Amino acid sequence: MRALLSAMIREEWRLHATLFDYRLFVLFPVLLAVMAAGSTLFLPVLRGNMPGSHLALLGHYTFLLFGLSVGAFGLLGRDMLTRRFGQAQVLAAVARILPLTDRRILAAFFVKDLLFYMLLWIGPALLGFGLTAPLMGVAGRQVELLALTLPLSFLAGLAVAFALSTLYAHSPRALLVVLAALGAAVGLDMLSLNAEAIRLLPPYQLFRCPGLTPLVATLGITLVCLAVSLAFPRVDFAGPTPRHPNTFRRLARWPLAGAHAPYVAKDLLDLKRSQGGMGKIVFALLLPTAVIWLLFHVLEEFIPGLDFLVVFALFMGLIASSIYNWLTELDSVASYAFLPVSVGGVIRGKVYSYALLNLAPLAVILAAALASGRLASLVPALLVYAGVSAYTVAVTVYLTGLFPTVLLYNVQVFGLYTLLISPLLLLFLFLSALNIWYLAGALLLLPLAHYVLHHAYHRWNHWEPPA
Repeated sequence: MRALLSAMIREEWRLHATLFDYRLFVLFPVLLAVMAAGSTLFLPVLRGNMPGSHLALLGHYTFLLFGLSVGAFGLLGRDMLTRRFGQAQVLAAVARILPLTDRRILAAFFVKDLLFYMLLWIGPALLGFGLTAPLMGVAGRQVELLALTLPLSFLAGLAVAFALSTLYAHSPRALLVVLAALGAAVGLDMLSLNAEAIRLLPPYQLFRCPGLTPLVATLGITLVCLAVSLAFPRVDFAGPTPRHPNTFRRLARWPLAGAHAPYVAKDLLDLKRSQGGMGKIVFALLLPTAVIWLLFHVLEEFIPGLDFLVVFALFMGLIASSIYNWLTELDSVASYAFLPVSVGGVIRGKVYSYALLNLAPLAVILAAALASGRLASLVPALLVYAGVSAYTVAVTVYLTGLFPTVLLYNVQVFGLYTLLISPLLLLFLFLSALNIWYLAGALLLLPLAHYVLHHAYHRWNHWEPPA
């Protein structure tokens, strides 16, 4: 196990260090530390509008949300080993040829990914916060507690998402029952106007009241979820002759996609025939969305002048860009290398697929408007979502092409991504506080997104796949 884990860590390092200059990869955590330190300088402003306990609650749920998003890799179990890793012949696929169990390989892979995110994301962010927070009036004991409880929130989110995805791999219906039960419990809590349930997050309770009970609860939930996931792995390798009905021609005649219909058809078939099917999009979208919705429901009274639905739609536009990441993750650029198609054409097809799958986030925003009784804010919310979603995916395409999940670890790419998106998000938050109808200006992002995409296609047409 130790040798396997060590080899996986070296493999992960070499993978990222060879995709771009390794010095830029090493500087990525440095950039995160600097950004975290800079963001901490705004703590006095935030504490003037929101109690410190609510800021801590927001921080713990942010790390939980990050863990849930990362933990969705469990849903990709079969695809990671057969579609992506199998093509590269990396260590995660050695169960095919070596006497190693899937359980042992998945355990090593989980630990490797945990170390990867802890060292590259969590650690640098906490370091930047820890260096600046005492200067902003945060007590040293609180900084020490946050350095313990925030990573525990991330680990809990990672473990819960991994367990849910394992359940989904065995029985999608069972997962729907579990999620429906959780949704019903949350709905009843909302109807009773009791927001205390959201504060029962064990890592947050450990921060508020350090003691053995919340620590045991936190570690217990995490270890149980991990034990369930590793005890019942389901990694099925594709058989030598998989058979599917030929539906490509029918999908490729879809008139709305025009000349890009074959690309859209391939993306839809990849999603449908891969492990989890279209449930990948729903699973990866609904969990972060539910956490954000709960947070805004509790904290909206401390955010004066901001409309709940509009802010929710703004963040949904940012989260929805992850759909493009899913579309590229399930595909292999090598499969197009011998075809008479351009890289820009492939990317354009995935953008069309992204636009089609945006119906899911739109449905979520409509459901949020109905649940919160804010139908009067629905039109501005949809406008800001459309603008932010289009612009965010355009920036992602321009900077990362067909490799968004990898190239964002390049410090230059990640820095440009942050600089191109963060100011606009702050601008729209400011405009929504003045008048939510000012958000109609988000429609100006649509022609800007079209312009950026046009140049992105030409840029990546001159890109040559690495050997």
